[in-house]
Amino acid sequence: MGFVNYFISGITAGGYISYLENCLEGIEKTYFVTGEADYAPLSAHLLKHWEAQEYNLEYAHNPFMNFPYEAIINRSLSTAVVFNLNPQSPLLFSKQNAQTLDLNRYKNPDEYKKRQDTLRQLYQNRQSCNESAYLYFARALKVHDEWEKIYIANMDFGKLDKLTASLCQNLIGENRADKQAAIKHRFLGAATPEGAKDFVLDITKNAERRFFIKGRPGSGKSTMLKKIGKYASDRGFKTEIYHCGFDSNSLDMINVPELSVCIFDSTAPHEHFPQRQGDEIIDVYKIAIAAGTDEKFSNELTEIHQRYAADIKVATAYLKTMQTINREINAIYKRCCSVELGSILRDFFNMP
Repeated sequence: MGFVNYFISGITAGGYISYLENCLEGIEKTYFVTGEADYAPLSAHLLKHWEAQEYNLEYAHNPFMNFPYEAIINRSLSTAVVFNLNPQSPLLFSKQNAQTLDLNRYKNPDEYKKRQDTLRQLYQNRQSCNESAYLYFARALKVHDEWEKIYIANMDFGKLDKLTASLCQNLIGENRADKQAAIKHRFLGAATPEGAKDFVLDITKNAERRFFIKGRPGSGKSTMLKKIGKYASDRGFKTEIYHCGFDSNSLDMINVPELSVCIFDSTAPHEHFPQRQGDEIIDVYKIAIAAGTDEKFSNELTEIHQRYAADIKVATAYLKTMQTINREINAIYKRCCSVELGSILRDFFNMP
């Protein structure tokens, strides 16, 4: 059995972003499970059944952390199960060979009616926290832009271009695959109620060569990754593009499984260091930024970092409150459910 963990959605500085539709491309059969519920026992039973068969699985984690997974993709069976999808999502109507299980159908109407006012207030509170989290992440991004400007102004773009061309040759070379490239968009990390979380080491565990990019905000890491990703996909290789969980317009990793190589931004909040043969550090700051930039702008950088960290802290606190509200909502729906959800799932998937 092979498996990999990642995120396909997140609350970013640009709002809620999801790559679910892209991740479902090529999947022959999809199950959508909708409605408010505690999905943890449901996904656990499904995984117990699939893992016992030693299938190749992908675990798309839920950044809100109220239940473990947003989706589970079984590549061996070309099957995906998506949890808690919005009932109004166009995917429900556009995806071929899809089946939908609406858990709201199993709630006791009398019990639900008793709790409608409470639920309405909880939904309002959750939406307010959601909007506030977006606001503070957006504020943090503006501060981050100030951070980047300092290093951009001290960048030697010629050296960065030379480094990028060298890495394209080092990672991919002149190799070509005689096919159309499959491109997958994902997040390697996300903002969660417990702070930033990433799956870098899990995603890269099978790569024979791993390149750890070190640098500073605005030192060209994302631009370099975009060019490397295009270089790989233009040559027909399956290319996994991992977006930044804070700013989805930026990239954090390019993984090319067919060549067993990956290159990723290895700075906070997803900082890692070489652990084995085949790992290599690429320090963009040393290569392309004017020497002494950190020291020259030390006071400005310290002040910017403090403002940035303060906004991220407030945004994370709102996510934490959202998590508490979600748990209260799920507990209410659990009390309103007229049947045992585990038996519904087993019947739906025809599992023992």
